[in-house]
Amino acid sequence: LSDWSSDVCSSDLLTYSVAETAQVLGVSMPTVYRLIVRRLLRPLPHLRHKRIPKRQVQAFINGASNLE
Repeated sequence: LSDWSSDVCSSDLLTYSVAETAQVLGVSMPTVYRLIVRRLLRPLPHLRHKRIPKRQVQAFINGASNLE
């Protein structure tokens, strides 16, 4: 049980929830879900609640800033 809880904590440190992703990107939660549907963001598989890797969000931000 302790190994599982430490995995959850380390996962939480490396990922954002949909709400946290929306806040970091400065968009609404529905917009984050649209980005997921369009495969511009890819949440970790097999989790009940979507978690998006922080590295992926940063890469998205860097890519979006390159488009401007």
